[in-house]
Amino acid sequence: MKKIIMALSIVAAGITSVYANEDVKINSKVLSAFDKDFTSAKNAKWIQEGEFLKVSFTIADMLTDAYYSEDGELLGSARNLLFEQLPLAVIREFNKRFDAASVINVLEITNEDGTSYRVFLEKNNKKIKIKANPSGEITVLSKSKK
Repeated sequence: MKKIIMALSIVAAGITSVYANEDVKINSKVLSAFDKDFTSAKNAKWIQEGEFLKVSFTIADMLTDAYYSEDGELLGSARNLLFEQLPLAVIREFNKRFDAASVINVLEITNEDGTSYRVFLEKNNKKIKIKANPSGEITVLSKSKK
């Protein structure tokens, strides 16, 4: 009986922690900034990530995440893109260096440093993560075996 009660307590604690983030209190500064920054955002869901507030939403049918400070400052955003939505300079350089690679995911990241792109790909049984700037300069961030 003790084992059943303990198991149920653990499951209940897990469920509570999963749903605990739904009760994040968002102050009016942050909400006002978000409404101003992303006027046509839909389905906003907020969570606390360390000292930052992360909001996931859709805008123009694209999944987007934005990060705010408690003071309502937009710290950065990331959104999923299709490979074809990358700047042409990035596509050209990518095709030169990673011909025959399979693109798994593309992210556009915007923050105080500007806009950059992360491309996750697979080639020759390796997973590769690259960073690109809008002018097409590519840096390999990591490689690992599948």
